[in-house]
Amino acid sequence: FLTQDYFEALSSTNLKAQITENRGKLAIIFNVQQKKEYEILGEMICFAEKLQEIFKAAGGETGGAVLVVADQFDVTCAALSLLRTHLSHELGAIDTSRDRFLWVTDFPLFEYDTDNGRWAAKHHPFTMTADDDVSVLVNGKENEFGKIRAKAYDLVCNGHELGGGSVRIHQPEVQQAMFNALGLGEEEVKLKFGYFVEALGYGTPPHGGFAWGVDR
Repeated sequence: FLTQDYFEALSSTNLKAQITENRGKLAIIFNVQQKKEYEILGEMICFAEKLQEIFKAAGGETGGAVLVVADQFDVTCAALSLLRTHLSHELGAIDTSRDRFLWVTDFPLFEYDTDNGRWAAKHHPFTMTADDDVSVLVNGKENEFGKIRAKAYDLVCNGHELGGGSVRIHQPEVQQAMFNALGLGEEEVKLKFGYFVEALGYGTPPHGGFAWGVDR
């Protein structure tokens, strides 16, 4: 059980600094049991009414708290991950007596680079698209690029990445569509990846890779 005092202290800790260093905004909403009213900590206090609605929609209970992070999707996910891991340790919710393994799949193929106003490869520019999403890439449907999934995978144990990799693009037309999506012109592609594109033209079977990363 974590008290309101704990969360008030949390709002000024290094964890809060980690959340906000990438522009993430943290709000902690309390429903105070004795007063039956809300108290809000954090930068989003100006949205008090909306935060109260979020508290109810999230299943918040009298005397409870709801933690909210707001920003771009990637920033928000990273911040919520920090919070979840931190609070799981604090609450003793992690079973350390056993190891848990899992595969992470369906990574996004692209991420949007807001600084340069263009799409960038989430993994690398030779990662194959999920079969159901190939047409979106090949047809250049830029408004749907954020939904394209990659044939990439990570192996995780107890929350730590052990290694990962991807299936590579083996079709020249798909590779060209990827270069187009990344805004790479013909000369730049030839300069950076000419040897690769030439080899791809000779015919390449489907292939993939996996690299251990536990040593990092």
